[in-house]
Amino acid sequence: MTTVIETLPQTRRGLTVRKTYLLLACLLFSLSSWAETVTPDLANRSLELSGMELFLKQVPVMMDHLLRAQNATTTAEQELLGKASERLKQQINYESLNKQLVEHLLASGRSDYLQQMNSALNSPLAKAMNEKEKQVSSADGRQRLAEYREKVKLNPPRGVRVELLRRLDAASRTSEISVLLREELNTSIVHASKVLTGVSTGAEDSAVNLNTPAQKKMLATSGQQVHSFFLYAYRQVPTPQLEKYVQLYEADATRWFVDQCVTAVKDFFSKQRQTFTEGLN
Repeated sequence: MTTVIETLPQTRRGLTVRKTYLLLACLLFSLSSWAETVTPDLANRSLELSGMELFLKQVPVMMDHLLRAQNATTTAEQELLGKASERLKQQINYESLNKQLVEHLLASGRSDYLQQMNSALNSPLAKAMNEKEKQVSSADGRQRLAEYREKVKLNPPRGVRVELLRRLDAASRTSEISVLLREELNTSIVHASKVLTGVSTGAEDSAVNLNTPAQKKMLATSGQQVHSFFLYAYRQVPTPQLEKYVQLYEADATRWFVDQCVTAVKDFFSKQRQTFTEGLN
């Protein structure tokens, strides 16, 4: 190409060089854009492999429990609770949450991170660990876990494995997400009650703060539950394998993914409360 350009007149040579650079730049931009495209299938697969999908499916169940726990004694209070419940169930469900997270991941453009994480969490090691978690989640497994937790109260475990599982919880943010979802739901229920009774809502109804003493206590309790679950589920896993599994969640790609999901969940509930009155009779 250099030989051909050198035989051209100076002006034409300059134009040709500029066109060549422009074409190369467009090609590189096109390849970069293609490489960073996130597809809905990739986003959904990421939610499934990471376990985030299970969190989302538990949200309607958690909301039902919280709504049933509301103390509505008078007929008027029961009517308001029924109206709030109907609207909240329209807004807060698995499909809506899943859509929010998928759209957030699509907008991120980080298909490289999602592919890295999916490859790691689709490995034989990760699959084996997931099977152990499913066994504990069965009816028989839950009973044995309850018995194990009673033993743990009397003789709390210590050592390397405990530290590994604390690292796993910190990287996956399992305890934090559990508390965050519960607090977001509680805040939405309180917000709905205030709106329907004509009480003005404030900043406390628009954002959840997990740094208050009460929330920190909830995080500690949630952490104890999560850690005992991990300890029991992985009790027969050799420590070196357990450490490798923890490292899968401590990888940059997985940490980034979890951060994105937490942000998307917060955005979902913030928008939900802002639009609560839409469609109310």
